[in-house]
Amino acid sequence: MLNRLSAICLLAAVVLGYALAGVPVRAEDPQRRFPGGINRGDKVTLQFEYGSMSTGGFSLSCTIAETYESWVRCAPSDEFTGSRDQRWYDLSRVVVVTKTER
Repeated sequence: MLNRLSAICLLAAVVLGYALAGVPVRAEDPQRRFPGGINRGDKVTLQFEYGSMSTGGFSLSCTIAETYESWVRCAPSDEFTGSRDQRWYDLSRVVVVTKTER
């Protein structure tokens, strides 16, 4: 009789624990977006977290050409001697985004 009673109590405790557990926890969206008011064509300064791009801190000024999920592509420089490189940068490594004048 004691074994049946302990099995019923164990089953009741499991059902009660499941009922009281509440809503399951969900992880936040890992994609990082630009702050409001920053759009394609805006000139921004991206400051990356320490050690993500080099041994120290790193910042970069660029004009936004395109965004896709948590990535941003900077437009090529308008200067003749400037870099024509168009790289994609991961926003999860960006700490501060500062909008500058056009």
